[in-house]
Amino acid sequence: MTHCGSLLRRVASALIAGLVASAGMTGLATVKEPTGEYALFNQCPRFASGVKQCLYARTYGGELKLGTRLIPLVHPVVLQAGTYLDLVTGEEVVVGASNGETLSRSPQPLPGGLFGHALDVTMELADPPSAIGLSVGNLIGEAGTALSLPVKMHLESPFLGSECFIGSHTAPVVLNLTDGTTSPAPPNRPLRGSLGPATTNGEETILELAKSVLVGNTFSMPEATGCGGGGTSTLVDRLLDDDLGLPSPDGHNAAILDNTFYRGAVVAVVRSER
Repeated sequence: MTHCGSLLRRVASALIAGLVASAGMTGLATVKEPTGEYALFNQCPRFASGVKQCLYARTYGGELKLGTRLIPLVHPVVLQAGTYLDLVTGEEVVVGASNGETLSRSPQPLPGGLFGHALDVTMELADPPSAIGLSVGNLIGEAGTALSLPVKMHLESPFLGSECFIGSHTAPVVLNLTDGTTSPAPPNRPLRGSLGPATTNGEETILELAKSVLVGNTFSMPEATGCGGGGTSTLVDRLLDDDLGLPSPDGHNAAILDNTFYRGAVVAVVRSER
């Protein structure tokens, strides 16, 4: 009986292992991703209700002027999402990326640091992706706001703690960006963006706008909050504000973003999956 029981246990273990392996292989076999020229849309929420277009925008350069400090964008920032047209309002609705990273976290080093320490500034979404404003018509027409981003600036350094921000969910910094010409308050002067050359793939299911420049200088910057942690937060907030020139009203800040945009038809993206 002992020998038979041991044999049965070994057979059962082998069967279970085989079933688990089979299930794992089946699971892997059902995971599909866009391929070829559509691979960059792999985080597009292409199965979300109503989504007709995939968006992938890569900011590869430019700068932010926040108060008195200038921050070059040396690390790429990626915006990825899905969109559909609201037939009632006529506006595009943005649906967040499948992996939850609609706007990538891309720390940008602040030149000269802060108080003798290295400091990174990371632009993060302050509101849900649905609060992002997108107008492809304005983008192509080079007039009006093409992209509106509600963001907060995360100031990251070991001595600042994890909750040091400029802007928040309740009071976001709204970057209204255009590839046309801005109309800022003084002392800022108008900035001029540009629409890069438009090309499509052979099936005309992907639109690429390469080397487009989005600009904005009509936004204000609030004071820093939550910096330092514990009982030192208020003091560190004030020191930061003095160094960065915050709060900074409209007319004293600017964003210049060098981008390449890709827009893909969901039906073609899904058809490419393997």
